[in-house]
Amino acid sequence: MKAHNPLNRMPLYFEANRGQADAAVLFMARGEGYTLFLTREDAVLLMRTNEQATTKTKIKTAGFRLPKATTVRIRLANAKAPSAVRGLDPLPTRVNYFIGNDPARWRSGVPTYSRVAYREVYPGIDLVYYGNRGKLEFDFIVSPGADLQQIGLEYTGVDEVKIADNGQLILKIDGGELHQSPPKIYQKFNDERQPIEGNYVLTDNNRIGFEVAEYAANHPLIIDPMLEFSSYLGGSANDRATDIAVDNSGNIYVCGYTLSADFPTTATAFDTSYNLGFDGFVAKIDTASGMLSYATYLGGSGDDRALGIDVDEFGSAFVTGRAWSTDFPYTSGAYQTTPSPAGDAFVSKLNINGSSLIYSTYLGANGAEEGRDISVDDQGRAHFAGWTGSTNFPVTANAYQLMYGGLGDAFLARFSSSGNQLSYATYLGGNGIEEANSVALDDANRSYLTGVTYATDFPTTGGAFQETKPGGQFDSEAFAASISSSANYVSYLGGNGDDVGYGISVN
Repeated sequence: MKAHNPLNRMPLYFEANRGQADAAVLFMARGEGYTLFLTREDAVLLMRTNEQATTKTKIKTAGFRLPKATTVRIRLANAKAPSAVRGLDPLPTRVNYFIGNDPARWRSGVPTYSRVAYREVYPGIDLVYYGNRGKLEFDFIVSPGADLQQIGLEYTGVDEVKIADNGQLILKIDGGELHQSPPKIYQKFNDERQPIEGNYVLTDNNRIGFEVAEYAANHPLIIDPMLEFSSYLGGSANDRATDIAVDNSGNIYVCGYTLSADFPTTATAFDTSYNLGFDGFVAKIDTASGMLSYATYLGGSGDDRALGIDVDEFGSAFVTGRAWSTDFPYTSGAYQTTPSPAGDAFVSKLNINGSSLIYSTYLGANGAEEGRDISVDDQGRAHFAGWTGSTNFPVTANAYQLMYGGLGDAFLARFSSSGNQLSYATYLGGNGIEEANSVALDDANRSYLTGVTYATDFPTTGGAFQETKPGGQFDSEAFAASISSSANYVSYLGGNGDDVGYGISVN
């Protein structure tokens, strides 16, 4: 089942340092645009600004840029060294690092935890880091009789620290601001939280303390600030999620592409090693636990990008995209085992554990191809769509359009359930550029697709909503199409400006 809402968050986890980071680092966590390093003395936020913009159409494209990094350190003022630092609540997720060709530097099975606890950072006061709905929180746990006025947070690497009228802490940094929500302060009595009024206090040298109203000094007090970041799936370089799908149990499947050599693959994944250039990736998230069921690279030694994903009723993920690698992982008996130099579309089916490929194949001809989206029918057949620049794309005899229209056409194709036979393939285009961006299926397994065309002679069907191009000669138009072996419908969909179709669904 396809999902068209974005994947906003996944739970934060903390990796133990097993040599994948500087020796001073005890634990690390990754959030959207940042990495958190926890040492004995401080917390270090390494933030990156990704200024790239990519879409599923060639109308507007931009390549990835190297990230710009900003570092913010959060240090406890006048604190003593903690008596112990340890991970709490171990998680089933394991992280692997296979970087370079020296096995001595590889790290596998790195443990992860839900929380990290610092004991006695001040006399009678503990500090605990954890994630809450994808955001980073840290609790000061003040034991009975301890002096909370000891607590002081010092921020370095920021241009300004101020407290907003709404009680938020605002940290101005190069290129933006970080917000820390007003602290939640409470005590527990009989497992029920009793809120206590309180707020941040700004002193000299960018130091932050806490002002707390009267409370029961013979009970522990919890002070709970929250950093406004969302957790994410990725590594230390550029990562881009391009599509998601949801199975019958509500589990989430994500695909995309990455430059990260430390992308968090799982131990039994099909491919745990980065393969140079952009690698595709596929991941499954168990929504009951919020943990990764699996995450794998999918690519070869060139640039490869996974762009569309769907999942069948058994939990097997189907992925399409574009592969430039001559060593992209295809399977024995694949429909096509050699790509064109310009890159070909691919379709890969993974087993339910993400540990192996059931089938994987290129699809292309003498030009470039790219698979943009994919949907799986109730017979396990992959219907996928994208664009082709090939004059000899392998259309089938029953195709809606047998001949190449020119300049680049959309295509629709379907593989057999075994993946080794192309049971249907057609061009869809005219004398301009066309691209199919999305495909969906109805209960009769008819394919519906949308995308963009510049053609003045796009092959619409008689009686279509818009048989002729509504805009000017150089305007882009969206299109909507329904294609099957028994009936077809193709229409422009646009006005007097530029229009592009990005997604389609069938009721």
